[in-house]
Amino acid sequence: NYYEELRTFSDGSYYAYEIPPGNYELMVDPGNLETLKSKSIPDTLKFEVKALPEGDFIEGLNLLLVPQDYEEPKPEEVSANIGVTQTAYNGGGISIDYNIEVDKLHLNECRYGIQLGAFSTMEAAKSIVKNYSRESESYIVYNEPRKLYAVRTGLYQNLGKASEVTVRTSKNYPDAAVLNQCYGSVASNYDPGDVRFDLQFGAFSNSNRAEAFIDQLKKDYKLSPYSYHDPKSYLYKVRIGPYKTLQSAETKRKELLSSTSLTDIYISKQEVPASMINVDFEFVLQLGEFETTRKAALYAIRIEEEFDLKSKILIDEREAILLVVEQVFTDWKYVLDLKDKISRNNAFQPPVVHLLEQKMNGQLSYRW
Repeated sequence: NYYEELRTFSDGSYYAYEIPPGNYELMVDPGNLETLKSKSIPDTLKFEVKALPEGDFIEGLNLLLVPQDYEEPKPEEVSANIGVTQTAYNGGGISIDYNIEVDKLHLNECRYGIQLGAFSTMEAAKSIVKNYSRESESYIVYNEPRKLYAVRTGLYQNLGKASEVTVRTSKNYPDAAVLNQCYGSVASNYDPGDVRFDLQFGAFSNSNRAEAFIDQLKKDYKLSPYSYHDPKSYLYKVRIGPYKTLQSAETKRKELLSSTSLTDIYISKQEVPASMINVDFEFVLQLGEFETTRKAALYAIRIEEEFDLKSKILIDEREAILLVVEQVFTDWKYVLDLKDKISRNNAFQPPVVHLLEQKMNGQLSYRW
């Protein structure tokens, strides 16, 4: 039998290394729950650590603490057809049967944060952290696929609260957006000060030549290289990686040298300046929060008439009623332009951008 006691960080996150293979149960210490007058949802999580040659990695083991008297709402059927009534100026009424999709979010499916902005340099991100630290804690992650330093803050268990805080934050940070992580915890691949290793295949003074070489590597060897623009040499370096250890990088290098016609493969070593994640995003616009589904549906009718946008209703983990654009977007600039277009019309609430975070290993996030 194996037993280990874990202590969480201030944001509730935790981790453990070198857990032997086997079947486990994870739970919150009953003494702590009694002290906090709380209970855990769920009370126990069961999971398995597999005996794999490269080791197993488990994430998404989330326990939500709520007051002892909290009763989790039961999933309820919601009609996709909402009957609404608009009152005419002469006092009469017009009944409208408006078809709108309604989704329900459930506790412990997602967690939420706020992204204050994303920047091409570490210095720009640090300046935001310095200013924002007067209000609350924030941190920097480096998004490897997009080559951007993102400044983030907050951890929330319900979407409505994260949206509410983002609206307030956007007054000083106009690029603030709600971060949606709906596939368990997003473990950072690296922490500041760590060393990473990459395999380098070539260096070019011209970005077009680097991209052409990347296309060739993809076609000939089914690799997934990227171009790194070195700020010191100004060269575009074609690499794959990263690897956590020199040994794993060397193993991959030997494999490629023996199985391909490639001859010039070098190992690059560099220190990581910020926590690094391999994620990408899709984007959604939130149009407002409402007291009733009827009011949300009425607003959806106006949005469709004015901007030709179909909407849907989200009922969040705490029963807050949100209205979002039905379409999920992939073009960041288009989303910002659409947000600005709606914001310029004083008859409508300023929209809130949501970032639906996705892992880059082919596993998509849960899409509400």
